[in-house]
Amino acid sequence: MPELPSIIISMRIGLDLDSVLADIMSSLLDFHNKKYGTNTKPENQTEYYLGKLWGCDMEEAIRRVHEFYFSPEFEKIPVVKGALEGVNKLSKEHSLHIITSRPHIIDDKTNRWIQKHFQNKIKSVHHTNQVSSKGSPKKLKSEICRELKLEIFVEDHVEYAADVASLGIKVFLLTMQWNKSKKLPSGVTRVASWKNLIEEFDKM
Repeated sequence: MPELPSIIISMRIGLDLDSVLADIMSSLLDFHNKKYGTNTKPENQTEYYLGKLWGCDMEEAIRRVHEFYFSPEFEKIPVVKGALEGVNKLSKEHSLHIITSRPHIIDDKTNRWIQKHFQNKIKSVHHTNQVSSKGSPKKLKSEICRELKLEIFVEDHVEYAADVASLGIKVFLLTMQWNKSKKLPSGVTRVASWKNLIEEFDKM
């Protein structure tokens, strides 16, 4: 009897952008070191919120991040190791959607970077506006996940991961310096790299 072909079940998958696809932290910290005379490295960032690393409040930290958004360095952010290969593989079988905390004011810059590195592999891009100035309207990632009817989400921030997982969506947390010591919420699975993430998909 001939072997039956495997059945591919397409899923709707959500991907965070910064530190999941875009290796933003090294470029951001280099920019900050040059402009503000600091000497911080990615391995120094044991907390997600940069204000703790830079010794300033959240509003000032966001202002400095916005400076980076409009600097030449922002255009040169590299891709996270393994993300190109991972997205290429997943996009052949599944529908991929980016949900990022970035503000709407850099929609065009963000879309250009995504198109440059992941041409035609991403179905849609959504900005929650979380990293925006005080008073700007924001949206939870979980709200967008619900609207898109996503089944899986990949994130690097534990709080966002917990928020999405609370909807019953399976979440993979990509290990970063700032989440290594965090307790995983229910429904969240830790993966060490994109290679390990793809291995998890291969098990499904």
